[in-house]
Amino acid sequence: LFLLLLMSNRKKWVKGVVVVARKDGVGSVKEYLDPFDADGDGTMNKEEFVVASLRVLNKTLTEDEMKAAFDEISAKDGDGGSSLSIDVVSRLVDKRIQPSSSQQKSAKKQGMFTALRNKVVSSPQVDSSQMKTATTPEPPPTKATPSNENEELKSLQRKLKEMEEAHELEIQAKTHLAMAFETQISEKNDEIRKLSSQVEALKISRVENSISTTQSQNINEYTSERAEAKVLELQADVARRDEELASGKTAFEKLKLKTKEFLKQNKLLKAKLLSENNKHTQATEKLNEEFKDAQEQV
Repeated sequence: LFLLLLMSNRKKWVKGVVVVARKDGVGSVKEYLDPFDADGDGTMNKEEFVVASLRVLNKTLTEDEMKAAFDEISAKDGDGGSSLSIDVVSRLVDKRIQPSSSQQKSAKKQGMFTALRNKVVSSPQVDSSQMKTATTPEPPPTKATPSNENEELKSLQRKLKEMEEAHELEIQAKTHLAMAFETQISEKNDEIRKLSSQVEALKISRVENSISTTQSQNINEYTSERAEAKVLELQADVARRDEELASGKTAFEKLKLKTKEFLKQNKLLKAKLLSENNKHTQATEKLNEEFKDAQEQV
């Protein structure tokens, strides 16, 4: 615990992601970060980084620690800007996801042991019925116990529970991202309204300046030219803001479509797992009845 307190937020974040990636069998952190890159430019701002981290780490770190980790990674591994390249994060984390040489040797030994055990289990056994005498009655054949079916059923139930938890986290993360988009859109709208007010004020100023004496017309013409240039500049800025707003809305709609597709796939998979669960339950009940009958016959 003392060492964990001394660890920087950057190292805490990397360590947490490596643990989750090894558990999930993920080879690159890009599989976690790419879905939250709204504009698809290969970079993430601090808000997108925090949303993705909440999805991956499941509150292992606080939101402030995740923001601090973003700043530290950007300063130490990136360019220190307000956005962070996903490739930079991938180079930082992916090399740590791969197991060490000692872990690989251990896994190799475990695989050899498992193969040897399977070979011994699957080797042909001597039929005990051949060793019985002709006068000894042969017992009725016994049915396979339903333990394997129960284990498979439990595995399916665990998998379904994990998928439901992952789905809930996905919804929370996407809701957080949607709220961030709505905040950005609201800020853009405020800026557009402010610029529109400035444009209207400049137009009124131009009209007032046009109603003046002949002596002040030369000065007003110079002021009018500057005002017109400023109006054109502001109109161009408003058009650029409109394009950014449209781009943000498009990205938000894409995210909504992805969410709907994910919910649809999750519903189908849940129905399929439920059907498999019912089939396995029926098969288990049938095997239990046959096993009971076989025991009674014995």
